[in-house]
Formats: sequence, structure tokens, C-alpha cells
Amino acid sequence: MRHLVGLILGIVLAPVLLYGAAWGSSHVLQAAARLAVNRETVLGIGALLLVGVVVGALTSMRWLSPVGALVAGLFYLGLTVAFLADFRVVGDLFPRGVLVLSFIGTGGVALLGAILVVSAMSPTRWRPVRVAAEPDPGYLQPPPMPQFGSQPWAQDPAPPGGFSDASAPRPPETPRGDYPGIR
Repeated sequence: MRHLVGLILGIVLAPVLLYGAAWGSSHVLQAAARLAVNRETVLGIGALLLVGVVVGALTSMRWLSPVGALVAGLFYLGLTVAFLADFRVVGDLFPRGVLVLSFIGTGGVALLGAILVVSAMSPTRWRPVRVAAEPDPGYLQPPPMPQFGSQPWAQDPAPPGGFSDASAPRPPETPRGDYPGIR
């Protein structure tokens, strides 16, 4: 079931992330060319951050199947290969082809594709998520605290080489009263 959810997420999110990343990067690049930051630049950076969060979730969530990351990554790498073969074919696939073509041309799509495919290659992501069994309740209990005087050396009134409580040296008593300079 988690592989089916991952597959659906990969198919749905691949074009959404592509448009979000292309739109965001185009706004950031336009601001860099003008050497000015405005509202559009902030929105572009926000779109890139949102794409980064979703890609991070696709690549790291243990409960989510890596099929989604693999499908989206292969889609992006396929677009990069198609762009290198004939960029007009890729431009015909998208209604706002200029945004997507510029993002593919800068290598952003290849970078996203490589990250997603490599994250899907981890063998631990393909294993089912196991719920840990409940531990034995006695296992979690701390050991009982020793009682004062229960140690063998504390029961001996005069340990070898030591003092008994009655003959132990005591620190001198502190005189009580006013101390000069302290209020």
C-alpha cells in the first residue's frame, strides 16, 4: 500500500515541483540580473524553499515508499536527456516552456533528479516499516536504590585504616555573628 501511495505522489508531485522550482528560480535569476530584491524575488525564494521541503520529505520520510522519489527523479533525468537530444521536444511538452526550458538548461532538473534517484537507492527505504514490539514492563523498571547503611563497609563501626563515626575528625565550627564588610 505504501508503494502505491509513493507512486501516486511521485506522479502528481513531479510536474508540480518542476513548475515550482522553475518559477522560483526564474524570479530569483531575474532579481540577480537587476541587482534588486523585490516582492517577486521573495516569492521566488519562498517557492524554492517549498520545493526543497517537499523534495526533502520525498527523500527522507521512512513511512513513505521510495517509489515516489524514484518516479519523480527518473522523470527529471528523462527530461534532461530529452533536452540534450532536442530541446524543442521538451518545449512542446509544457505550455510555459520557456520557464521549464531555462530551468532544465541551468541543470536544476538534473540536480533534482539525481538527488531523488540516489535517495531511492538506499536499501533501508525499501524495507517495510516495522512497529517495535512492546518491551517487557519489568525491563524498563530501574533497579532498587540501595538503602543507607546497607553497604558492607558502612556496617563496620571502624573500617580498617579508617575512622569510626565517633572518632572521625570534624571541621571547626564557623563562628556566628557579624562579619566585617558584609551586610
